[in-house]
Amino acid sequence: MAGSRTVGGVRVGYPHTQAGAVSAAIEYVTQATSNLDLQRAVTIGETITDGSYGPSDVFAEGPMSIRKALGVATTGPVPAGASVVTSPAAYQVRDASRDSVTVLVLAYLTVRSQNSGIRSQVAVFPIQLVWSDGDWKDTKRADSAPDYAQLRTQPGTPEAAAAGWQEFLQ
Repeated sequence: MAGSRTVGGVRVGYPHTQAGAVSAAIEYVTQATSNLDLQRAVTIGETITDGSYGPSDVFAEGPMSIRKALGVATTGPVPAGASVVTSPAAYQVRDASRDSVTVLVLAYLTVRSQNSGIRSQVAVFPIQLVWSDGDWKDTKRADSAPDYAQLRTQPGTPEAAAAGWQEFLQ
């Protein structure tokens, strides 16, 4: 399901339901991780989070790290030919209550640059959401929270189903 409105290019306004939380998590993970533009990262972070991450410039760290891994400039405009695309395929719900939930998103992560070519991998993105100001918001997870890397598996396989992944149908 799509959010009821768009803020800063991000769909927001999800229902206060588990399905709403899952939909918000998939949108937020896709937006936050499919981006190499540092200012856009700040806009996305300010839109989808509850303020628990601290200063807004912290949101630029993700794209800077990916740029570094790609061997391209870590600041300035996105270098020509560099990109990162996250394609969600499945999800799991953990620790759900009325106003808080952790959603795990299993996705294909594809990065590209002129220096390193194209690389694709499967990744697990855990996102903790809280109901805040009439919408689901990403809240900072504890440093000791599990990363769920052991659940990384090829989407759509019997192994994924056995690991508890539910396919996300767009």
